[in-house]
Amino acid sequence: MQLNPKQQEAVEHRDGPLLILAGAGSGKTRVLVERIVRLMQTGGVNPWNIMAVTFTNKAAKEMKERVAQSMGQRANDLWMATFHSFCLRLLRRHAEVLNYHTHFTIYDDLDQRSLIKKILKDMQLSDTVYKPASIQYHINKAKNDGIKAEDFPSGGDFFLKKVGAIFAEYQKHLILNQAMDFGDLIVNALHLFGKSPEILSKYQNQFQHILVDEYQDTNKSQYALIRLLADKWKNVCVVGDDDQSIYKFRGAEIRNILDFQRDYPQAKVIRLEQNYRSTQNILNASNAVIRGNTERMGKELWTQNGQGECIRMFGGQTDHDEAEFVCSSIMSHREKYRLGDMAIFYRTNAQSRILEDSLRKHKIPYRIFGGIKFYDRAEIKDMMSYLKTLVNPSNTISLKRILNTPARGIGKTTVERIDAAADRESACFWDVISSVSDPRWALELNTGTMTKIEDFVKLIARLNQARQEIPLDDFLTFLYEQTGYWQMLTAEKTIEAQSRQENLTEFTNVLDDYLHENEEGTLESFLDQISLASDTDKMDDNTDFVNLMTVHLAKGLEYPVVFLVGLEEGLFPHVRSFDKPEDIQEERRLCYVGMTRAKELLHISFVNERKLFGSTQYQIASRFLDEIPEKHVTMMHDFGYQARGAAPVHKGPSWSSTASYPQTRKQSIPKHETQIDYQYSQAEQPCRQGSRVRHAVFGEGKIILIEGGNSDQAKVTIEFGRGIRKKLSLKHANLVFVR
Repeated sequence: MQLNPKQQEAVEHRDGPLLILAGAGSGKTRVLVERIVRLMQTGGVNPWNIMAVTFTNKAAKEMKERVAQSMGQRANDLWMATFHSFCLRLLRRHAEVLNYHTHFTIYDDLDQRSLIKKILKDMQLSDTVYKPASIQYHINKAKNDGIKAEDFPSGGDFFLKKVGAIFAEYQKHLILNQAMDFGDLIVNALHLFGKSPEILSKYQNQFQHILVDEYQDTNKSQYALIRLLADKWKNVCVVGDDDQSIYKFRGAEIRNILDFQRDYPQAKVIRLEQNYRSTQNILNASNAVIRGNTERMGKELWTQNGQGECIRMFGGQTDHDEAEFVCSSIMSHREKYRLGDMAIFYRTNAQSRILEDSLRKHKIPYRIFGGIKFYDRAEIKDMMSYLKTLVNPSNTISLKRILNTPARGIGKTTVERIDAAADRESACFWDVISSVSDPRWALELNTGTMTKIEDFVKLIARLNQARQEIPLDDFLTFLYEQTGYWQMLTAEKTIEAQSRQENLTEFTNVLDDYLHENEEGTLESFLDQISLASDTDKMDDNTDFVNLMTVHLAKGLEYPVVFLVGLEEGLFPHVRSFDKPEDIQEERRLCYVGMTRAKELLHISFVNERKLFGSTQYQIASRFLDEIPEKHVTMMHDFGYQARGAAPVHKGPSWSSTASYPQTRKQSIPKHETQIDYQYSQAEQPCRQGSRVRHAVFGEGKIILIEGGNSDQAKVTIEFGRGIRKKLSLKHANLVFVR
């Protein structure tokens, strides 16, 4: 297939800075390959004078192979690699300049985490307050932004001051160990150039042409590296799409692409707007949504693929309706499409659970792309292990999993001694720890370790007692709090930890759904149902699968049939984006990315009621839906939900109204770990309607209803922040009254 006129123009551009704004599905990889080939074939440029960088090894390998198809062995002399691979090659050559030997070690994420834990121990800092994952996040972010340990900004914040001190020690240990982490590779390459102008000049002279793929995803350090290397020839060609910049949370800086013409006033800008993937209806809808952003360079995608079908938009009453709509649509599409041709995209990992349950019910094989199935996620496995231990403490596998989760200072050596004693005495693991001080076990543990084990046994006893008294639908929240698991995640202060909390609140929804269907259900039967659900996931590797993934993971992929679910305020756009206009714009770009993955059929869904953060929320349709012209949409209302413009059937989302944005529904997470008294005394704190209280998981709220008077069976309905309502057992909610 011939290049189109704009692609041809990009390939033939010879010298000077060039920005190729490559829309979704516009054939940018082909343009990059053809440009490199042309530089070598007719431009008289040697392959070793060309540097091409991208973000994945797979992309770099594919580009090199495609160049080799035209240029043969000469392609081997290209400097074509990821940013990290390029910098590693550079640093191996010149390590001695930075006082490293050439065989320095690369620390991966786990190595990083281990070193941080050692430093925390050396500095006598608690790893429950200074979570290693949180410290790692701050260090990596600083390196992405080109910030040295000595310049780490704290803004007067005590926690960040400590992070800065840990960062400084971390860097000292890296140097001492002759090691670098991934962030160091780029930071140290910049340091190398700063320390040795001769080396910088050598590579500036060598790289006469520099090409950068996915430029919208570069961070500040990567930007500085490219600016420095391209400073002599200024033959820098960057390819990217400002409308697909969705990795701010990883350090991506959208200003890099938006300000390219400021950095290079002589730059030529070529827009690749012809799309080879989608139908025109899908593109028109996507163009309309992204047009709502003000921080963009502007382009309009078009195609010769034909108009295609309108977007199928479904409005349901509940998230169960949404899941049923997706499954029924998948089954209806099977006459024409393979399951592997279909994908379901969602904004947060927690949303996959109800979809997975429905797919299993309809016997539709699926896989979680780039992720872990809901019941296999670590936090769900941890909670399942707690519940299994309460039901059967002789279950050694579950017991071992939770003995030191969250961390209680019970180490591997202690576990091995308990195991040995159990084997020697033909006892089970629980028998030993429940009478750990019994001399017959001959454990030889110090007093501190024995106390920690005894405290754990008391925790299990307390939970078992509470299980007899607390309604099952309240027990999980109680479990999260009493074990310290929720507080552990809160202390991490990372997006990943927040996602794990969302999965835990979704797990409470699993239990709620089970109890709704089984009024006399027990914990034992609930665990049986989950185990059976997990067992059905073990499918033949050759099975045709529907693909499930977050929208972030969908970037770079395409499918004939796409389902984009959960388009509601607070979910998509996510509630975390409400405070900053630039974050809302990133959410809109994310929506655009999801929509433009579809080749032939795009389904979008939203619902009136969704279980979020542990309770039923009344949802309002996403603002992004208002931006799609009606002529590109077919409303699906198989489940009785009103079509746009129809008479109201349910009190629900107002798709057509943008007069005011809905009240946000942000998960209430305690800002600090709070020790709440297990024994609540009504005599000390009278419970009244209107009283303000704090809950360890849901945060601060107001009591709006009391049922059952002052009896042990009393229940209170509390309205927490951002519209979250929860009915809790007064006796066991462990509420703290706020004066």
